[in-house]
Amino acid sequence: MLPWHRKTEKYGGYWHMDKREYPYKIFFYEKENDTYSCKDKFPITCADKTVFTKDSFVEYAQKALNQINELNLGITFKSLGYASTDRDDLAFLMKDGVNAMVYYSNTQWGGLSAPFSENEFGIKLALINNVRKEWFIGSIRHEMGHALGFAHKDDDYKEIKDQVVINGLDNLGEFSADTIHGIKTVYDIKSKYVINGNIKGIDGLENPQIFIYNAKTKEILYQSPIDSAGYFEFRLDYPIRKFNVLAIGKKEQQYYFGKLSKHRTLGRRREKHTLDKLKLLNFCENTTFIKDRLSIVL
Repeated sequence: MLPWHRKTEKYGGYWHMDKREYPYKIFFYEKENDTYSCKDKFPITCADKTVFTKDSFVEYAQKALNQINELNLGITFKSLGYASTDRDDLAFLMKDGVNAMVYYSNTQWGGLSAPFSENEFGIKLALINNVRKEWFIGSIRHEMGHALGFAHKDDDYKEIKDQVVINGLDNLGEFSADTIHGIKTVYDIKSKYVINGNIKGIDGLENPQIFIYNAKTKEILYQSPIDSAGYFEFRLDYPIRKFNVLAIGKKEQQYYFGKLSKHRTLGRRREKHTLDKLKLLNFCENTTFIKDRLSIVL
């Protein structure tokens, strides 16, 4: 997980939405003679069978938010049904008292959102008729992740790809264990298992991050920022066996990195690890070197 304002804020102070209930309404953009209008798009059909009416679509969309409701963050989302609009800017009219999810007929993107306000949200979403039903759930979760205060997981290091933790919209993978850990950390929700620590000597490093990866498969499992004080934290819901830790930062076109590889285990006998011996003493010119040197799947 990567908080949206990770470069200017620290743990305990990352931006997040206020904890309360958010009634919201789905709007279908239906302006006449507009390329992106959803007018006459319903019912959505496939092989001559109705997939969605407007009513069933709104009910299905709520399923995407129920998972957030069930996290006990103090934040819940409640559907107020749907309406039509001819305003293409409705989603981003902050401070208008309306929490809006606005759908457009657009096959070029999935949606658009950001943490615009602590007590109000607006999201633009695409209404596409050539994807599986579950795609709509993944799309809503993705954009709501931004509204909750999180950036794309590969924003700082585009070179790091093909990881469950890194993927943007990957079917239903938006609410992976890593995403849940990020939400719980930023919203200060207790978890049974905690990994934290401090790293010294990160002054001047850009976008320092830390990753937990599987010691056997070398695949990245969790991601967290390292703040300006050198602190990092993971709040996990599940035990984790035989994991290693990798930290990366960048300075003047060089990648600095360090790892701990004692195949630690977090579980019933040990529910917390504090890691204070990690240092970023190695450096190279690209992440390919890190991949080859440590045999990590990046």
